[in-house]
Amino acid sequence: MKDRQSGNSIAFLDLLFNMLIGFFVLFVISFLMINTTDKDADVKKPKAEFLITLTWDKDSLDDVDIWVEDPLKNVLYFQSKEVGLMHLDRDDLGRTKDVIIIDGRRIEYRFNQEIVTIRGFISGEWTINIHMYRKTEGKPETAIIRIDKLNPEVKLLLHKEIILTQHWEERTVTRFTMTNSGSTLNWNSLDKKLVLSRLSVYVPTAMPSGRE
Repeated sequence: MKDRQSGNSIAFLDLLFNMLIGFFVLFVISFLMINTTDKDADVKKPKAEFLITLTWDKDSLDDVDIWVEDPLKNVLYFQSKEVGLMHLDRDDLGRTKDVIIIDGRRIEYRFNQEIVTIRGFISGEWTINIHMYRKTEGKPETAIIRIDKLNPEVKLLLHKEIILTQHWEERTVTRFTMTNSGSTLNWNSLDKKLVLSRLSVYVPTAMPSGRE
């Protein structure tokens, strides 16, 4: 009787040990899968530190652009949509292209807005300009620029309205100094031209060519 009880105890302990090993293996696999999913999510969802938005009249045919220069002299605009730590997420051409096709249906998207993200910190001076690439409307255009710092919480850094009246008009919205930690200081609006050094299609009496 004693030997039988001993054998049963050993069998039970073996079963319990095997179950513990099985649970441990399942835990490790689950942990690795969670880590992989998180890593993939980090890759697919780029981090942004600053958000710049430019909006103007949703019914306007005017085409207004954002231009941004970083301290390394990289310049972001519609022909250079991803450079350095900057990315042009939306290039709006005015009401002319405010149409999207979904399931064969033509849908008008009546909203004029350009969006730029800055995805890290580069110390030095940053310059943000706006440029009237195509002036179609006879009335002045009110451009509204907003700059937000996104981390550790959303903080409005600048909200500004600028009146544009002429074809090919370029205005400096702001210049500021960024530190290595992402702080911003020395804000000013001293004029600095970015467009003419890269675009040489200025035609005062006609719309520029080379862009749809």
